[in-house]
Amino acid sequence: MKNSYRHGDLANALVADALVLLEEKSADALSLRDLAERAGVSPRAPYVHFSSKQDLLKAVAAKGFEELTERSISSGYDIIKLGEIYVGFAIEHPHLFRLMFGGVYLTREECEGIDGSFTHVLAAVRHHNPDMSESEAHLAGLGLWAFVHGLADLTIERLITSVPMSTLSATLGRILTQPSS
Repeated sequence: MKNSYRHGDLANALVADALVLLEEKSADALSLRDLAERAGVSPRAPYVHFSSKQDLLKAVAAKGFEELTERSISSGYDIIKLGEIYVGFAIEHPHLFRLMFGGVYLTREECEGIDGSFTHVLAAVRHHNPDMSESEAHLAGLGLWAFVHGLADLTIERLITSVPMSTLSATLGRILTQPSS
């Protein structure tokens, strides 16, 4: 299906089309040639904006991080809601999620916007625990991220079925606060 590209912003059109295609297939299956065809431009036209598929994938991942950050901010400081948003994003966009966090296509340094959502998690941790030191808040944030990332990954790989985040969080909280024997 060809889009009728006419608005003069080919870079954003290619990123938008790549996001659409990632709903159906993995980043491996994307090609600049196919995206050019969808946009109705020559196969070389995308290279004016992206020197390689890798550069396009960086821009696509940046859009994903931007969306995840916006969704995270919409939760306020509700930590359970933040987890639900993160896992929900992975379930809704598994190929984009894998691109963003899989480490196959992009290094952490190449991912524009990667820290946005995590920064909001840290703000939520600090909101609920104002007496925590910066290092404690950072460790708590990493622990929360590891928990929801693992849950998201296991869910999109269909290794577990969806379980309500509030149930998992309550169970995890009980386990972590039980005195050791």
